[in-house]
This record gives sequence, structure tokens and C-alpha cells, in this order.
Amino acid sequence: MARLYEIKGELEHLLARAIDLDTGEVVDEKALELFEQTEGALEAKVVAQSVAIQELWAEATKVRVAAGALGARATALDARAEALRAEVAACCAPGSKFGDERVRVSVREGALRADVFDEALVPEQYVRTTTTVRRDAVRADLANGIEIPGAQLTRGANIVIIK
Repeated sequence: MARLYEIKGELEHLLARAIDLDTGEVVDEKALELFEQTEGALEAKVVAQSVAIQELWAEATKVRVAAGALGARATALDARAEALRAEVAACCAPGSKFGDERVRVSVREGALRADVFDEALVPEQYVRTTTTVRRDAVRADLANGIEIPGAQLTRGANIVIIK
């Protein structure tokens, strides 16, 4: 079966053959008949492809649900392992070594880290500030005719709704 872009190209070709673009009159009845048949093929192809899209979305949803369940299980296992590791760390002095043929354990002193308990008291030189453009406000002002340097209104891709 032809691809959508091939059918679209064939429609454009048949339309150019069937109708005189200057006058709008039909010049080739056979091409017009083929155009109408090809339109039907386009509709059938779009419907078939949309059904395939729905099936892929359904399958992706099933995979996400399964992944979510597995992800939750993995998170729980990670949390349990971390709790056990913290218990080992709390009970052992730095420099301690333990183990057998299955596992080796060595305890090191933790790295120094900054514990900021009140960000308001930290001097400005240690604070990182980020700025972000409020795109919704820019879009609204541009739509109202206000010129904003470095910004312009553009139209996104066409939206296809499949239910």
C-alpha cells in the first residue's frame, strides 16, 4: 500500500491534470475520476494509520503501567538497601573492614559538605540566581501587537486529534 506522502503527491498531480488552474474548468474527466478514487484511498489510509496509532498508544500505556509498577518496586528495594547501608555506617567506625567470600566492606570517613540551614543568611556571593523568560506573557503581548525585541509569534505544528 502506498505511503501517505505518495498518495498526497498523486492527488496533487491528478488535480493539476484534471482542472485548469487559470479557469477552474475540468479539462480531463479521467484524471478527475482518478482523483476522487485516490481521495478515497487517502481517507482509508489515514483511518488505518490512525487505528495503528491508537494501538501503539494503548501498548505504550500498558508498558508505562508495567514500568511504573516495576519502578515503584525498584524504588522500594533501593530505599531498603539504603536504610540497611546507613545502619551499617552508623555502627562502624571509619577505617573498619569486614567481609567474607561473598562481600567486602570497608568504612571510610564521609566527605566534607556544606549544610545550609538558613538560605536567607548566606551572603549574595554564594547564591546562584537564574532567570527565565515568561513565555506566556511574551506570547500574550505579541498577540496584542506589542513588539518585543528577540521574540516573535510563530505557529506550531498542526494538531491531529485521534480518539
